[in-house]
Formats: sequence, structure tokens, C-alpha cells
Amino acid sequence: MSRSIEVTLHLPRPLAGTDAELFLLLRSHLEAEGVQIETEPPSGQAFSLDRLPQIAALNLEAAGVEVRSNLIPVNARLQTSNPRIYACGEALGGYGLPNLAEVEAQVAIENALFWPRRSINYGQIPWAIQTRSELAQVGLSERQARRHYGRKVEIVRQAYRSIDRATVSGDPIGLCKFVLKPDGKILGAHLFGANASETIAPIALALQQNLSIQDLESIAPHATWGEILSESARQWQRDRRPNWQREWIERWFDWRR
Repeated sequence: MSRSIEVTLHLPRPLAGTDAELFLLLRSHLEAEGVQIETEPPSGQAFSLDRLPQIAALNLEAAGVEVRSNLIPVNARLQTSNPRIYACGEALGGYGLPNLAEVEAQVAIENALFWPRRSINYGQIPWAIQTRSELAQVGLSERQARRHYGRKVEIVRQAYRSIDRATVSGDPIGLCKFVLKPDGKILGAHLFGANASETIAPIALALQQNLSIQDLESIAPHATWGEILSESARQWQRDRRPNWQREWIERWFDWRR
């Protein structure tokens, strides 16, 4: 006897901070696999929630720590309203992702024990949603970048089908999207597709080191998922060529044929 399981995902709005274009790809992918996306609150259904921190039992107010809606507000150094007490992880709210909590814990411990204190920069921490075709990102979304930099933002898109690994593995559906300054410096990057959670790592390092997309051109071996970064860098260089130069190159190759 066969049984079917209905999976419903409650998403009242796109996940905060995710690039809208990549989120729509993820949503379409989930719906194609039979996951029902609901935008209205569930009624009369069983659903699961993330773990909730038991903050009320700690009596933090007695230590001078402010608590709002069962969450602990902190500053950029992860200090609570009592500057000698730090907080991190799910007690702060947000996504509750393990890698974010690890970075927060490291910053909180260092600030509690050592000087000078440093601020946490969430814009340089990569994170991923590990569905079958993964969604990964680091830095600013296109909307956030345009809000901060206006017209001084360039977008590079590269489809997964342009690399050999996607064809060989049978996973040609995917997109790599870079958000850049005019000089190629990386503001953000967003990937949807196979192995996105690992492919995002070198981009995060490049962002932290204030590197350009051009620095990613030669880092990946042939027939690996990382080639999507090399192809994106080459696409950026092609897009920067003047129209007359592109037309001249096309005519040259046509003549050579």
C-alpha cells in the first residue's frame, strides 16, 4: 500500500534579506517537487516551529538585561543592556542558523575576554537553505545594494547550464548572481542550485578581503561546481566591453569561419 505525504510550507513573505529573484527560483523548485506554499496563517493543521529559547526562566531583568518579546536586544558587539553580559544565537532572534550562532558565540567570547572589542558583520557571513537544490548567499541583495549605492550597481547572472559539471551531474537548473560595484568589487552573491552551500564559501572570502569578481576567474578546476564563479567573472568582463568592440569580435569570428 502506497501512502502520500503532503508537505506545506508557511511563508507569509519572502525570507528577509534573500534576493527576490533567487527566492522565486527556490519557491518554484519546491512547488515543482510537490511542496505546497501557503501565504496565509495555518488553521487546524499540525506544523513545526524552531526551537525557542527559555529566556523567561533566567530572570535576566534582575541582572539589568533588557528582554523584549522573549528576545534579548544587543548592540553590534553583542552586548546586552548590561554591557558586561553578552548574548548570541537563538536568544537574539533572526534565522537561528548554526553557522551564524557559531560566529556570534566567537565574537561574544572574544569581546568578553579580550580588548579591543570588535563588531559582528553579518554582511560577510554566508548562509544557506539546504533544500535539494540549495539557496546560498552572502552580502547584499540587489534591492539592498541599489538602496545604498543607487545606480552604481552592476548585476552579473550566470546559469548553471553553462558549466560542464551541471551537464554531467544532470543538475542543469541553477543560477549564480553577483551584485557588484562598477569596478567589480563584490557587494553580494546569491546562488541557487546544486552545491550552492559550498560554492558560496570562496565568494564570502573574496567579500571579506574586498576582492573583485575578476579575482575569482581562475580559482576553480575544470568540471567542478566552482566553475560557475569563473564563468561569472568572464561574463562580467564581456559585459564591460564597448558595443563596438563586441561587434568587431563577432565579425572577426564570423570571418574566420
